Amino acid sequence: MPSTVLCSICQDIHAIADIRSLPCGHTYCATCIPAYLAATRATRGKYPCPQCRAPFKNSEPHPIFLDHGDSASQAGGRSAEPVCHSGPFHRQVASALREVTRVEEDQRAQTVQRAAQEMEKVTELMSGRDCLLGLLTAVAARWRGILPLFSTIAKQRADIAHLRGQLQEAREQTKRAERVAEEAVKEAEKTLPTLQSTQKELLEAKITLQQLKKTMISQADEHKTELEANKQHVSRLHDQLHALKLHVRHNNKEEIRKLREEAKPKICHLQAAASRETKALANRTQSELEVLSPRTNRISAHSQVSEYTSSTMRKRKRSRDDDELLSSDEDPDSLLYITHTLSPRAKDAPAPQRPPPVVKPLSFSADPWQLPSQQVNRSKSGSRALQRPASSTNPLGLLLDAKGKPLAPVQTGSRRRAKF
Repeated sequence: MPSTVLCSICQDIHAIADIRSLPCGHTYCATCIPAYLAATRATRGKYPCPQCRAPFKNSEPHPIFLDHGDSASQAGGRSAEPVCHSGPFHRQVASALREVTRVEEDQRAQTVQRAAQEMEKVTELMSGRDCLLGLLTAVAARWRGILPLFSTIAKQRADIAHLRGQLQEAREQTKRAERVAEEAVKEAEKTLPTLQSTQKELLEAKITLQQLKKTMISQADEHKTELEANKQHVSRLHDQLHALKLHVRHNNKEEIRKLREEAKPKICHLQAAASRETKALANRTQSELEVLSPRTNRISAHSQVSEYTSSTMRKRKRSRDDDELLSSDEDPDSLLYITHTLSPRAKDAPAPQRPPPVVKPLSFSADPWQLPSQQVNRSKSGSRALQRPASSTNPLGLLLDAKGKPLAPVQTGSRRRAKF
């Protein structure tokens, strides 16, 4: 037998001492069978054979032991048995046939003896054929065990080809990725200066921001201190102003009190002078009154028409009746002059120089309650009404009815506002 054996798992040649045999007859190297047992899950404590799937236990793989010895020494001095090979066997059969043929031709005892000896040799070779058949059977069994390996090898070769294709694609993808990475590196190198300048500007901006923060904090502190000082100054000024106000108020009160005491005699003197002036003004006014002439006084005794004029009094808008009365008679002697008006400004003014009043007698009828016939007319309704004289002038511009009430609104003072 050969001294090396091929392992069915790793397809490597190993020595017989490194081979382990299973009960099914398949052999594997001592390295692959423990790895196969560790990677395979056991079913009820048994593992399947990698080739024929025959179950075996973990302790059943055993080594192969072979003894090499001399065939002559094993036979105890007898001639060695012929080697079980086909070539020598055929040669022995041919020589035996020749001897048998010779016996048929020459029937001597020596010839028959030699033929018998040749036939014995052939029978010995026939017993050796059993060994040859065993070897052939073992070879066929080994071939049947190797066939799955060939199919496995073919499948592995196909897998290897597929993996090689994938490896080639992976290499191409790696090359493309390397090209993309190179382009990215170039772009990064281009953008690196911009990034560095941006980082520098950002750093400078941060430093400027910190400086501005510090400046703002210091300014805020200064403003706070200044504001506190201003508050204190304002509070002091407020206190001083309050104290000054109290002092001024006290001084003003004192001065007012003193002035009042000093002005009391003057006020008394002025009041006395004012009373005297009022009495004189009343006397002067009574003396300067002008009575209407009999020519213009044509209404009944219980009604009168009066008017006073003033230098500070604005002219009022006359009505149509007033215009007729004033246009009928413009005799200046019939007007009533009053030296002083009711205006506050004209009280202290000197009295204007007017001609002395002319008093004209009044002419009344026998019945004082009857008007002259020319002043009474009948209206369409038959009621009695006053007739305005055609040539009389109303000095005050007031028209009175039979009951003595004014027929138009009366203005008793100036329309201008007094300025003090």
